[in-house]
Amino acid sequence: MLRISLIRDAFGRNIWRGVILLSLPLLPLLGFRLGGEPWLVITALGAAGLGALVLWLPRERRAGQGHELADTDSEPLPLRRALLAEITAHDHLAQLVRLQAAVLVVALDRCPATDDQIGEAARDEVLNHIGRRLRGLLRAGDYIARLDGCAYGVALSPEPRMSHEALTALARRIQTALATPVRVNDTPLRPTVSVGWCSGHVLGAGTPADRACTAIDSPRAQALLYNAETAAEAARAAGPAGLCAYVPGMQSTATRRRARARELIRALEDGAILAHFQPQIAAGSGAVTGIEALVRWQTADGPAPPDSFLPDLHDLGLAERLTQRMLAQALDALAHLDGQGLQVPAVAINLSGPELRVPGLADTVLWELDRRGIAPERLVVEVLESVVADPSDCSIAQTIAQLAQAGCGIDLDDFGTGHASIANIRHFAVNRLKIDRSFVTGVDRDADQHRLVSAIISMALELDLRTLAEGVETDAQARVLAGLGCEALQGFGIGRPMPLDALAEWLRARASALPGGSAHSPTTGANAPSCASRSGHGDPARGGAGPAGAGSSRRSLAAVAPAMQPDQRTAPDGAALPRAKT
Repeated sequence: MLRISLIRDAFGRNIWRGVILLSLPLLPLLGFRLGGEPWLVITALGAAGLGALVLWLPRERRAGQGHELADTDSEPLPLRRALLAEITAHDHLAQLVRLQAAVLVVALDRCPATDDQIGEAARDEVLNHIGRRLRGLLRAGDYIARLDGCAYGVALSPEPRMSHEALTALARRIQTALATPVRVNDTPLRPTVSVGWCSGHVLGAGTPADRACTAIDSPRAQALLYNAETAAEAARAAGPAGLCAYVPGMQSTATRRRARARELIRALEDGAILAHFQPQIAAGSGAVTGIEALVRWQTADGPAPPDSFLPDLHDLGLAERLTQRMLAQALDALAHLDGQGLQVPAVAINLSGPELRVPGLADTVLWELDRRGIAPERLVVEVLESVVADPSDCSIAQTIAQLAQAGCGIDLDDFGTGHASIANIRHFAVNRLKIDRSFVTGVDRDADQHRLVSAIISMALELDLRTLAEGVETDAQARVLAGLGCEALQGFGIGRPMPLDALAEWLRARASALPGGSAHSPTTGANAPSCASRSGHGDPARGGAGPAGAGSSRRSLAAVAPAMQPDQRTAPDGAALPRAKT
């Protein structure tokens, strides 16, 4: 019964084509034995024609069944199993008659971000659209099936020669055809796909045991599909619209990426990824005007720099979960400090472009504020200048507008490093410019830097925008910036990012160090005017600070803050401190 079942499965997978092809050489011999040379010629020609017919015989009915399964996606595991069965059949046929088989994996780029933008149901509609287009692109002998992870697997029908160049050209044709816009829920989308593939010759010649294997999913078939998925994962990581052929050794890289993904997910769940807080002070009075929540990962080897894990979090589609975690911790920190009598006027959180595209983000933020009894004016949303530079993204503009209308502050982060126009700044309802640390570093000793920062502050004053300088590390920088009219300061020279408990201690120490200060008295708010004269900022002739030593009448950072240690300003080796921003 087992043998009959295997034969029936083999016929169901069209392995009969291999049997016929193997039998074709016997036909001329049989013809010669029965009718001599005339029949030898006739049967040889007939065998050649029959072989061609068998190789190119359309299989729309079977292929159509595979496509139907791929579109419905109701049984994910059988879909993969059906594809493995087809790969097995192709590989057996390729080994029997010296052909070459290959497997492609076509993966939708930024699949988690697509979920965030349009929702899971609409994402499935996009994938079904891709499946239908793939069906029209490929031959009738190729088999397509839906895989997990926003991808399709394609078992290419065996050919006499399937070179790397031919597979690359096919992958590019697929990308071009699938790049045409698709409309989902009145939202125009232009999906991009990355393609990875593995050809049978990479695995080498099969052993007799491989050729004798009758399992529906042979080890060689599993290896072909897994290798193609590994190549697609590498193409997607290098994308969007990446291409990658599998080469031996690529699995180790993919294994490391999967291990990294599991590690990050566990860190989020266990609370190892959390918020640290960096204080912001008024340039004139030294009073605390706010804090910024910065993401940190506490590992066994110490804190990991944000650049080492934030890109991976976004690639894994964990941006929304990270946003929720940072928002909750930032607002909880405000409530905790209020309960301790340490009233910090505002807390700032960073939101990237993908995070701002999350549907309903503004409603979520306002609900979190309301349930804690925190006024929207006490939350500041920091947006990168590169995000504001593109005004065509309606979802981002709408989210920012909703938050601004509710009363939240909007800071333009890293100002001077992007290409945001004045019109875009107005369009996104920006309240404050955060001058990038690259301009602050030499403001006290470089005349060009001094003039550049002065121009930024002058522009902000004319546009009725407030300013905050990032990366302040020395008293000299603080004095010059205050003299130029910058309203607020932030940097290692004031305070490093620190856990909430350490921040509370820092606030108490600072309040006691300020002349007449009290830990329980309100500090100057984020909207308070600067103590620098707006009519004489940056002009030594009018009482403003110059680039070197001017503005000595200002209190130094050390005079209004707890004593700063030398290592708060420079690294142990004397090198410039790395940037604390995320």
